[in-house]
Amino acid sequence: MKKLFSTTEVAELCQISRFTASKWVRDGKIKGVSLGRNYKIPADELVQFLKKYNFPIPKALKTGGKDYDHTQKYCWEYHAGRENTAPHQCNACLIKQAEILNCFFVRIDDYQEKIKCPIECSKCSYFLEKFADHFAIVKAFDDPAVICTNGTILAANQGFLKISGLTNEAGVTGQNFLDYLSDSSKEHFLAYKDQVRENDPLRPGDVTVSFVDTKGDQKDVRLSCKRLKNIPNTFLIFFKV
Repeated sequence: MKKLFSTTEVAELCQISRFTASKWVRDGKIKGVSLGRNYKIPADELVQFLKKYNFPIPKALKTGGKDYDHTQKYCWEYHAGRENTAPHQCNACLIKQAEILNCFFVRIDDYQEKIKCPIECSKCSYFLEKFADHFAIVKAFDDPAVICTNGTILAANQGFLKISGLTNEAGVTGQNFLDYLSDSSKEHFLAYKDQVRENDPLRPGDVTVSFVDTKGDQKDVRLSCKRLKNIPNTFLIFFKV
């Protein structure tokens, strides 16, 4: 069962144009992960949208004869009874009042006063546990790529595993991305990354760094960063080997 769908795939499933599918995302009718001009839509968001607007559920979104059913809890259900329940002030929070399933999608400045959560998504156990599938977007790229939050690698694709000398993703998840750069390249990369802004067409194109693989061998590569929308301190990093 696929967990992420492109707007082209959504268009085919719903028998609409790709333009219409993209417009649904831009208008906020269906929530998707932004990647430049493209979007990836989680399966659970797609199913909720189809049900809300009385669209038939395509076979591709059904398993075992039943509608695709995620096991994800709402954030306030997840935090209930845990030690960090009190700081969230869930009953006064917009997330609970509006019954928003993917809370991190609305963590933007316009709503911060209405969201009673003092914890950054990238440091939240609920976010890291429940939304890992959203990071699968990195696997759609042929070029080496990783997703990092606060410097920690959350996901990597096969291209990155190949250039780093690793055999599986488990070997890289949780590592510090800076450990793969030479000492002379670390400050250079951090200075570049700090210039990257959300949806900024003037952000720097790329930066050349010295990449260090697991054997200690170094080679010059070009990196390009994109700050993931609504997720604090989280970046998609492309390699141009």
